[in-house]
Amino acid sequence: MPGYPVGHPPPGWPPYGHPHVLGYGQLDPRLDRRSRSRRRRKPSRSRSRRPRKGAARARKQKPRPPPSPPEKAGVDGAWEVSKEEKGLQLTSELAPPGVQWDVKLRDVSRRCFAAFLPSPISDARCREFFQKIRDGTEWLQPDGALGPIPRKTSWMVCQGCTCRYRYGGVEVEPVTYPPWMIELLGVYMPYCGINNPSDWPNGCNVNLYENGSHQVGWHSDDEPLFQGKFRDIRIISLSLGQPRRFDLKLNWPEEGEQPETHMSLGCGSLCTMEGMTQKHYMHRVPRESENLGPRINLTWRWVVQHAGSCAHGRR
Repeated sequence: MPGYPVGHPPPGWPPYGHPHVLGYGQLDPRLDRRSRSRRRRKPSRSRSRRPRKGAARARKQKPRPPPSPPEKAGVDGAWEVSKEEKGLQLTSELAPPGVQWDVKLRDVSRRCFAAFLPSPISDARCREFFQKIRDGTEWLQPDGALGPIPRKTSWMVCQGCTCRYRYGGVEVEPVTYPPWMIELLGVYMPYCGINNPSDWPNGCNVNLYENGSHQVGWHSDDEPLFQGKFRDIRIISLSLGQPRRFDLKLNWPEEGEQPETHMSLGCGSLCTMEGMTQKHYMHRVPRESENLGPRINLTWRWVVQHAGSCAHGRR
């Protein structure tokens, strides 16, 4: 500064050697008012550039593309051997007279089928079952790769089975079928042509979607317990409560094929996925308006490869 010796600050400035004085009578810019304001504003600008938490999660939740398509095993370019050659009987074919299943997906080349049956029982009985299941289930919400899964769940099995259900990084301990499950099977299995209790499904994944934001993303039920990648399997789904959308999507669509199939699953309705659907298709219950009411979904399955520690697996 003119008029002052080099290295000596003007009157009123902190003495040389003060921790906030640099050389030549200059204050540390960190104490300058404008510098301090800029420093205060920087974090807010950097925060504004960060992606929103929901957007980051949405990006992480994008489904991974399916692996390379398998070799075609059928004749004349078919993906799989025909259902007739395999002896596969569909639920719509086993159902008793007068029960009309609507086959929504009939992919003969891939031996993949999905069918729908509107509620065969009264609304009052549907509401009764909904309340029994909601109040009689110990609901879990386990953590997946991105935190708690966006629904509540329970994995139920027949007497004597101890197989855990593992999927998407989640492991759920088994619960033996409660009395209401036996009652429910007795009501609904005859509509599927399954009258003998020994032939009933031996496992059931029960999910509670409390509102429209609860959902399950694209996936296949191809866990080792069910062997859906390697053999024909049947999954029977029952919906209770709020109607929700259900989507199926081809893994490897060919030119001219319809890649997606959509259904609306109302209260008391049944839906099946049969044959090799878990190998060639994914399915989901998408997120919808948050103000939708609660829905309970039961997906009955047949465990065919029990864990080594399970008594059924040692038979």
